[in-house]
Amino acid sequence: MNVGIDCGGVLLANFNRLEDKNLQFHQSFLEFPAIDQALESVQKLVSVLGQEHVFLVSRVSEEREAGLREWVQEKGFVNEQGFLPKNLYFCREKQDKAAICRQLEITHFIDNRLGILHYLPFVPHLYLFQPSAKELDTFIGEKPNMEYVAETWPELLEKILGQ
Repeated sequence: MNVGIDCGGVLLANFNRLEDKNLQFHQSFLEFPAIDQALESVQKLVSVLGQEHVFLVSRVSEEREAGLREWVQEKGFVNEQGFLPKNLYFCREKQDKAAICRQLEITHFIDNRLGILHYLPFVPHLYLFQPSAKELDTFIGEKPNMEYVAETWPELLEKILGQ
């Protein structure tokens, strides 16, 4: 089992869902919180599956990649209980996640964007995390073969690990 996890809206709080609207998207990533229980959940995945089977796969612009790498590091996602540094994969276009997932033989993928999951029909287990109503409405009738829509990390862990 190889698990791929998006960052924005899955680990990093979705800007549109933040209660503190004083934070602006152009601010440093470090000012944004992690999603509730995301860190503990990544650590659980790593403890059960092993570090070599858990990957961050995220789309980010070239100018923001360094900030996102710093955020993942500073929030504690990259360490002996989290992602291996070599398991952080970034791409510039959302459809490029497909090539990364093929290369890594991802079997389970978590994203907050339904549109991304359309690029991954070869991944057997797709999970949509905290989608917005707008996101779901946009793709009515065109949903990929999703395994599960989850609002919390404990829900995801139960579906992925059966725990």
